[in-house]
Amino acid sequence: MDLSPHAADESSRLAALRQYSRADAPPAPGLTDLVQLAAAICQTSMAFIAFVDETRQRVLVSVGVEPFDAPREHALGHHVLGRTEPLIVADARKDPRASTDPLVTGAAKARFYAVAPLLAPECRAIGVLAVADRATRTLTDAQVEGLAALSRQVMTQLEVRRQTGILLEGEERLRLALDAAHMGTFDWDMITGRITWSRGHEEIWGLAPGTFGGTYESFAERVHPDDLGPLNSAVERSRADGTTY
Repeated sequence: MDLSPHAADESSRLAALRQYSRADAPPAPGLTDLVQLAAAICQTSMAFIAFVDETRQRVLVSVGVEPFDAPREHALGHHVLGRTEPLIVADARKDPRASTDPLVTGAAKARFYAVAPLLAPECRAIGVLAVADRATRTLTDAQVEGLAALSRQVMTQLEVRRQTGILLEGEERLRLALDAAHMGTFDWDMITGRITWSRGHEEIWGLAPGTFGGTYESFAERVHPDDLGPLNSAVERSRADGTTY
């Protein structure tokens, strides 16, 4: 199925790609498993996941072939950017969409080639899940459906990585703000009793790094005896009925 002109808009597609493609980010652990599963389901010797940007197709993870980059205009992945369904090429040497792809012209000598688009929200294709083999062939309907399903699982993995990056970035910004303001935060797990202090909190309390015991008792040892009784009572009320202290 071809996408509407609006959904296939290149600037929007590249904006979506930038959300998922950090050059310094290692591949999500589950991506290799999905590539291996794609090769097993489609019974091919090669499979890979790649992003397609303005100028190139860049392989993130692969099995049966070394990761490689390809000029976008020569890569088969270029031809699925306006699709929502897999593209199957039975004989890559005879199909002009695939005949100049490095996987076909290079040492891998691929003849059969199939690519499923990796669809970000609003059906923007940011890359491909591909399988290939050294003999001409095709895929069964079940294999095509399996390849499409796995492409959706790849996007799920990439979304997890994207969300994790957002959380880590937020944590780093909070840490910088706390350091700049000379403030600290703590988290008290009421089930385990464990208290976790933010970095720098010990310094605020005049403690050497790593010396806080991580318990309420360790905290209470640093409270003036005249204040400890009222503090314990206030804590118990907060635990009992949610009263803010």
